[in-house]
Amino acid sequence: MPDVDVPSDAAAQDLLRRYGSLRTAVAGTQRRPNKPLTLLWALGRTEAGAPRLISFADAEGPLTGLLQQFAPGQTDPYLAFWHLQSDRVWEVVAADGTLRYAAGRSRPTKGSMRVSAAGGLPTDDHLLLRATPELLAEAAQVVLSEFFPETLHQPIADAVGVSIDAAPIIRRRRRSSTFRRSVLVAYQARCAVCDWAVRVGNAPLGIEAAHVLRHASGGSDEVDNGLALCAIHHLAWDTGALSADDERRIMVSPHVAEPSATDARLRPLRGQRLQDPQPDFPPPRESYLAWHRREVFRAA
Repeated sequence: MPDVDVPSDAAAQDLLRRYGSLRTAVAGTQRRPNKPLTLLWALGRTEAGAPRLISFADAEGPLTGLLQQFAPGQTDPYLAFWHLQSDRVWEVVAADGTLRYAAGRSRPTKGSMRVSAAGGLPTDDHLLLRATPELLAEAAQVVLSEFFPETLHQPIADAVGVSIDAAPIIRRRRRSSTFRRSVLVAYQARCAVCDWAVRVGNAPLGIEAAHVLRHASGGSDEVDNGLALCAIHHLAWDTGALSADDERRIMVSPHVAEPSATDARLRPLRGQRLQDPQPDFPPPRESYLAWHRREVFRAA
């Protein structure tokens, strides 16, 4: 690895600012995760010591698989691979130098990208992150905290091969300290899917407050945007394995694979109703459930 000077705090903070302010495409209230996932994938390559640049032809398959796993309905990495340049965290180059980003320039076709384009982190960022693993971990955590629910942080980090254990706990947006408490009171600390309500002493075990409309997409911290879910069903909700219709009947994604009857834990839930909150509390708002079905649920 080339010799690198000790990075300045200003350089590190500039990198973190850029990573936390990616401009993502928006449909309705959902920020598309294609750019953040592409950047996280590049961080995983950097941590693994892979070359800075990778051809689009070689990147297309792995990025498509990553999008299929964490961005239902968003399985084409082409636009993110090109437009990340506008955030100053990426560059696209070719042997003849003609594929560099410039404001107002028409992007190349996907076919020409496959033939001649390669992309990766800018040289200075790549060297800085290679020299400071703790900064790489923090950069990954910034992207995860800004664009994904907390339940997906470790699964995404594992999928892209980036370590976040060394990163500080980051909250990019201040969250209401009362949301979890209010949701658990509303549902009497019972999972709204499976009715799990185990306690250790007076403390609920494995019961979490889940947002219906994701916090990263502007979801509120009001009770009508929350569900009390056990840790497993919270993860299933955030990955789109589960959702609910307007009558709050549970929907199970056809992509759920349970090889045998003894393995079946999610599919038998199909059609069952979510548990209602206590009478003084509102159930999830229909518009929030509709958002979840449209933007998160992994439909056929």
